[in-house]
Amino acid sequence: MDVLAKPLTAWKADLFAALRETADHVQTKQRISRAVQELGFDHFTYGLWMPLPVSKPAFHSVSNTPEDWQYRYRKHDFAATDPVVKHAWSSLAPLVWDLAAFESAPQLSACARAHGLLAGWTQASLGPNSRRACLTLFRGTAPPRVVEVVEKASDFEWLLQMAELFLAEHVASAHWIAARPHLTAREVETLRWTADGKTSFEIASILGLSTNTVNFHLRNAMAKMGAVNKASAVAKALVYGLLASRQ
Repeated sequence: MDVLAKPLTAWKADLFAALRETADHVQTKQRISRAVQELGFDHFTYGLWMPLPVSKPAFHSVSNTPEDWQYRYRKHDFAATDPVVKHAWSSLAPLVWDLAAFESAPQLSACARAHGLLAGWTQASLGPNSRRACLTLFRGTAPPRVVEVVEKASDFEWLLQMAELFLAEHVASAHWIAARPHLTAREVETLRWTADGKTSFEIASILGLSTNTVNFHLRNAMAKMGAVNKASAVAKALVYGLLASRQ
């Protein structure tokens, strides 16, 4: 999506220009923190669901919430019971909430209250390859009323786009891209044919190799990706985008 497809307000233009000039993710986080305050909130969390493991995508985030809150959130795996996270995983509809939404998670509610995270506004998004992300803005007072939500909806959506552009890469590289295995051209080629349903014998005939050589490359690819079989190796290679283009 072209973020400059529509005319920008001065606030949006200033934010975009400032983020383009940031030198690293620390400065990016600081500038987004300032934008959050300009919208009338205290803190933010921007999170991504990593595509692996496929059966239970891992949730990772960057946040300016209190460090003790972040530590306890990770220690107690609150993401597994957080109703706000569950909503963002299942819906792209915005959610305005207060701690009444946390009745099913009393330990999480108590911890949020202790850290002054009493209300918020959450919006999920779908990025490249259907990668799901969400942005939550927190404050220690009442949740925004309908008038405020309508008034600030466009700016909130812009802030979410800016997080996608300038924070997503940092979160992904820290928790996923760094783990992306390097496969040789032959390993990719044999996996690509495997993904098309070809047997090792058929792949050997297509590539002019022996069946043993094909299996050698497939075993190497499986080992690099921690896959227990060819089906798992193909699935992981597809998620990592390793089979998308010819090498």
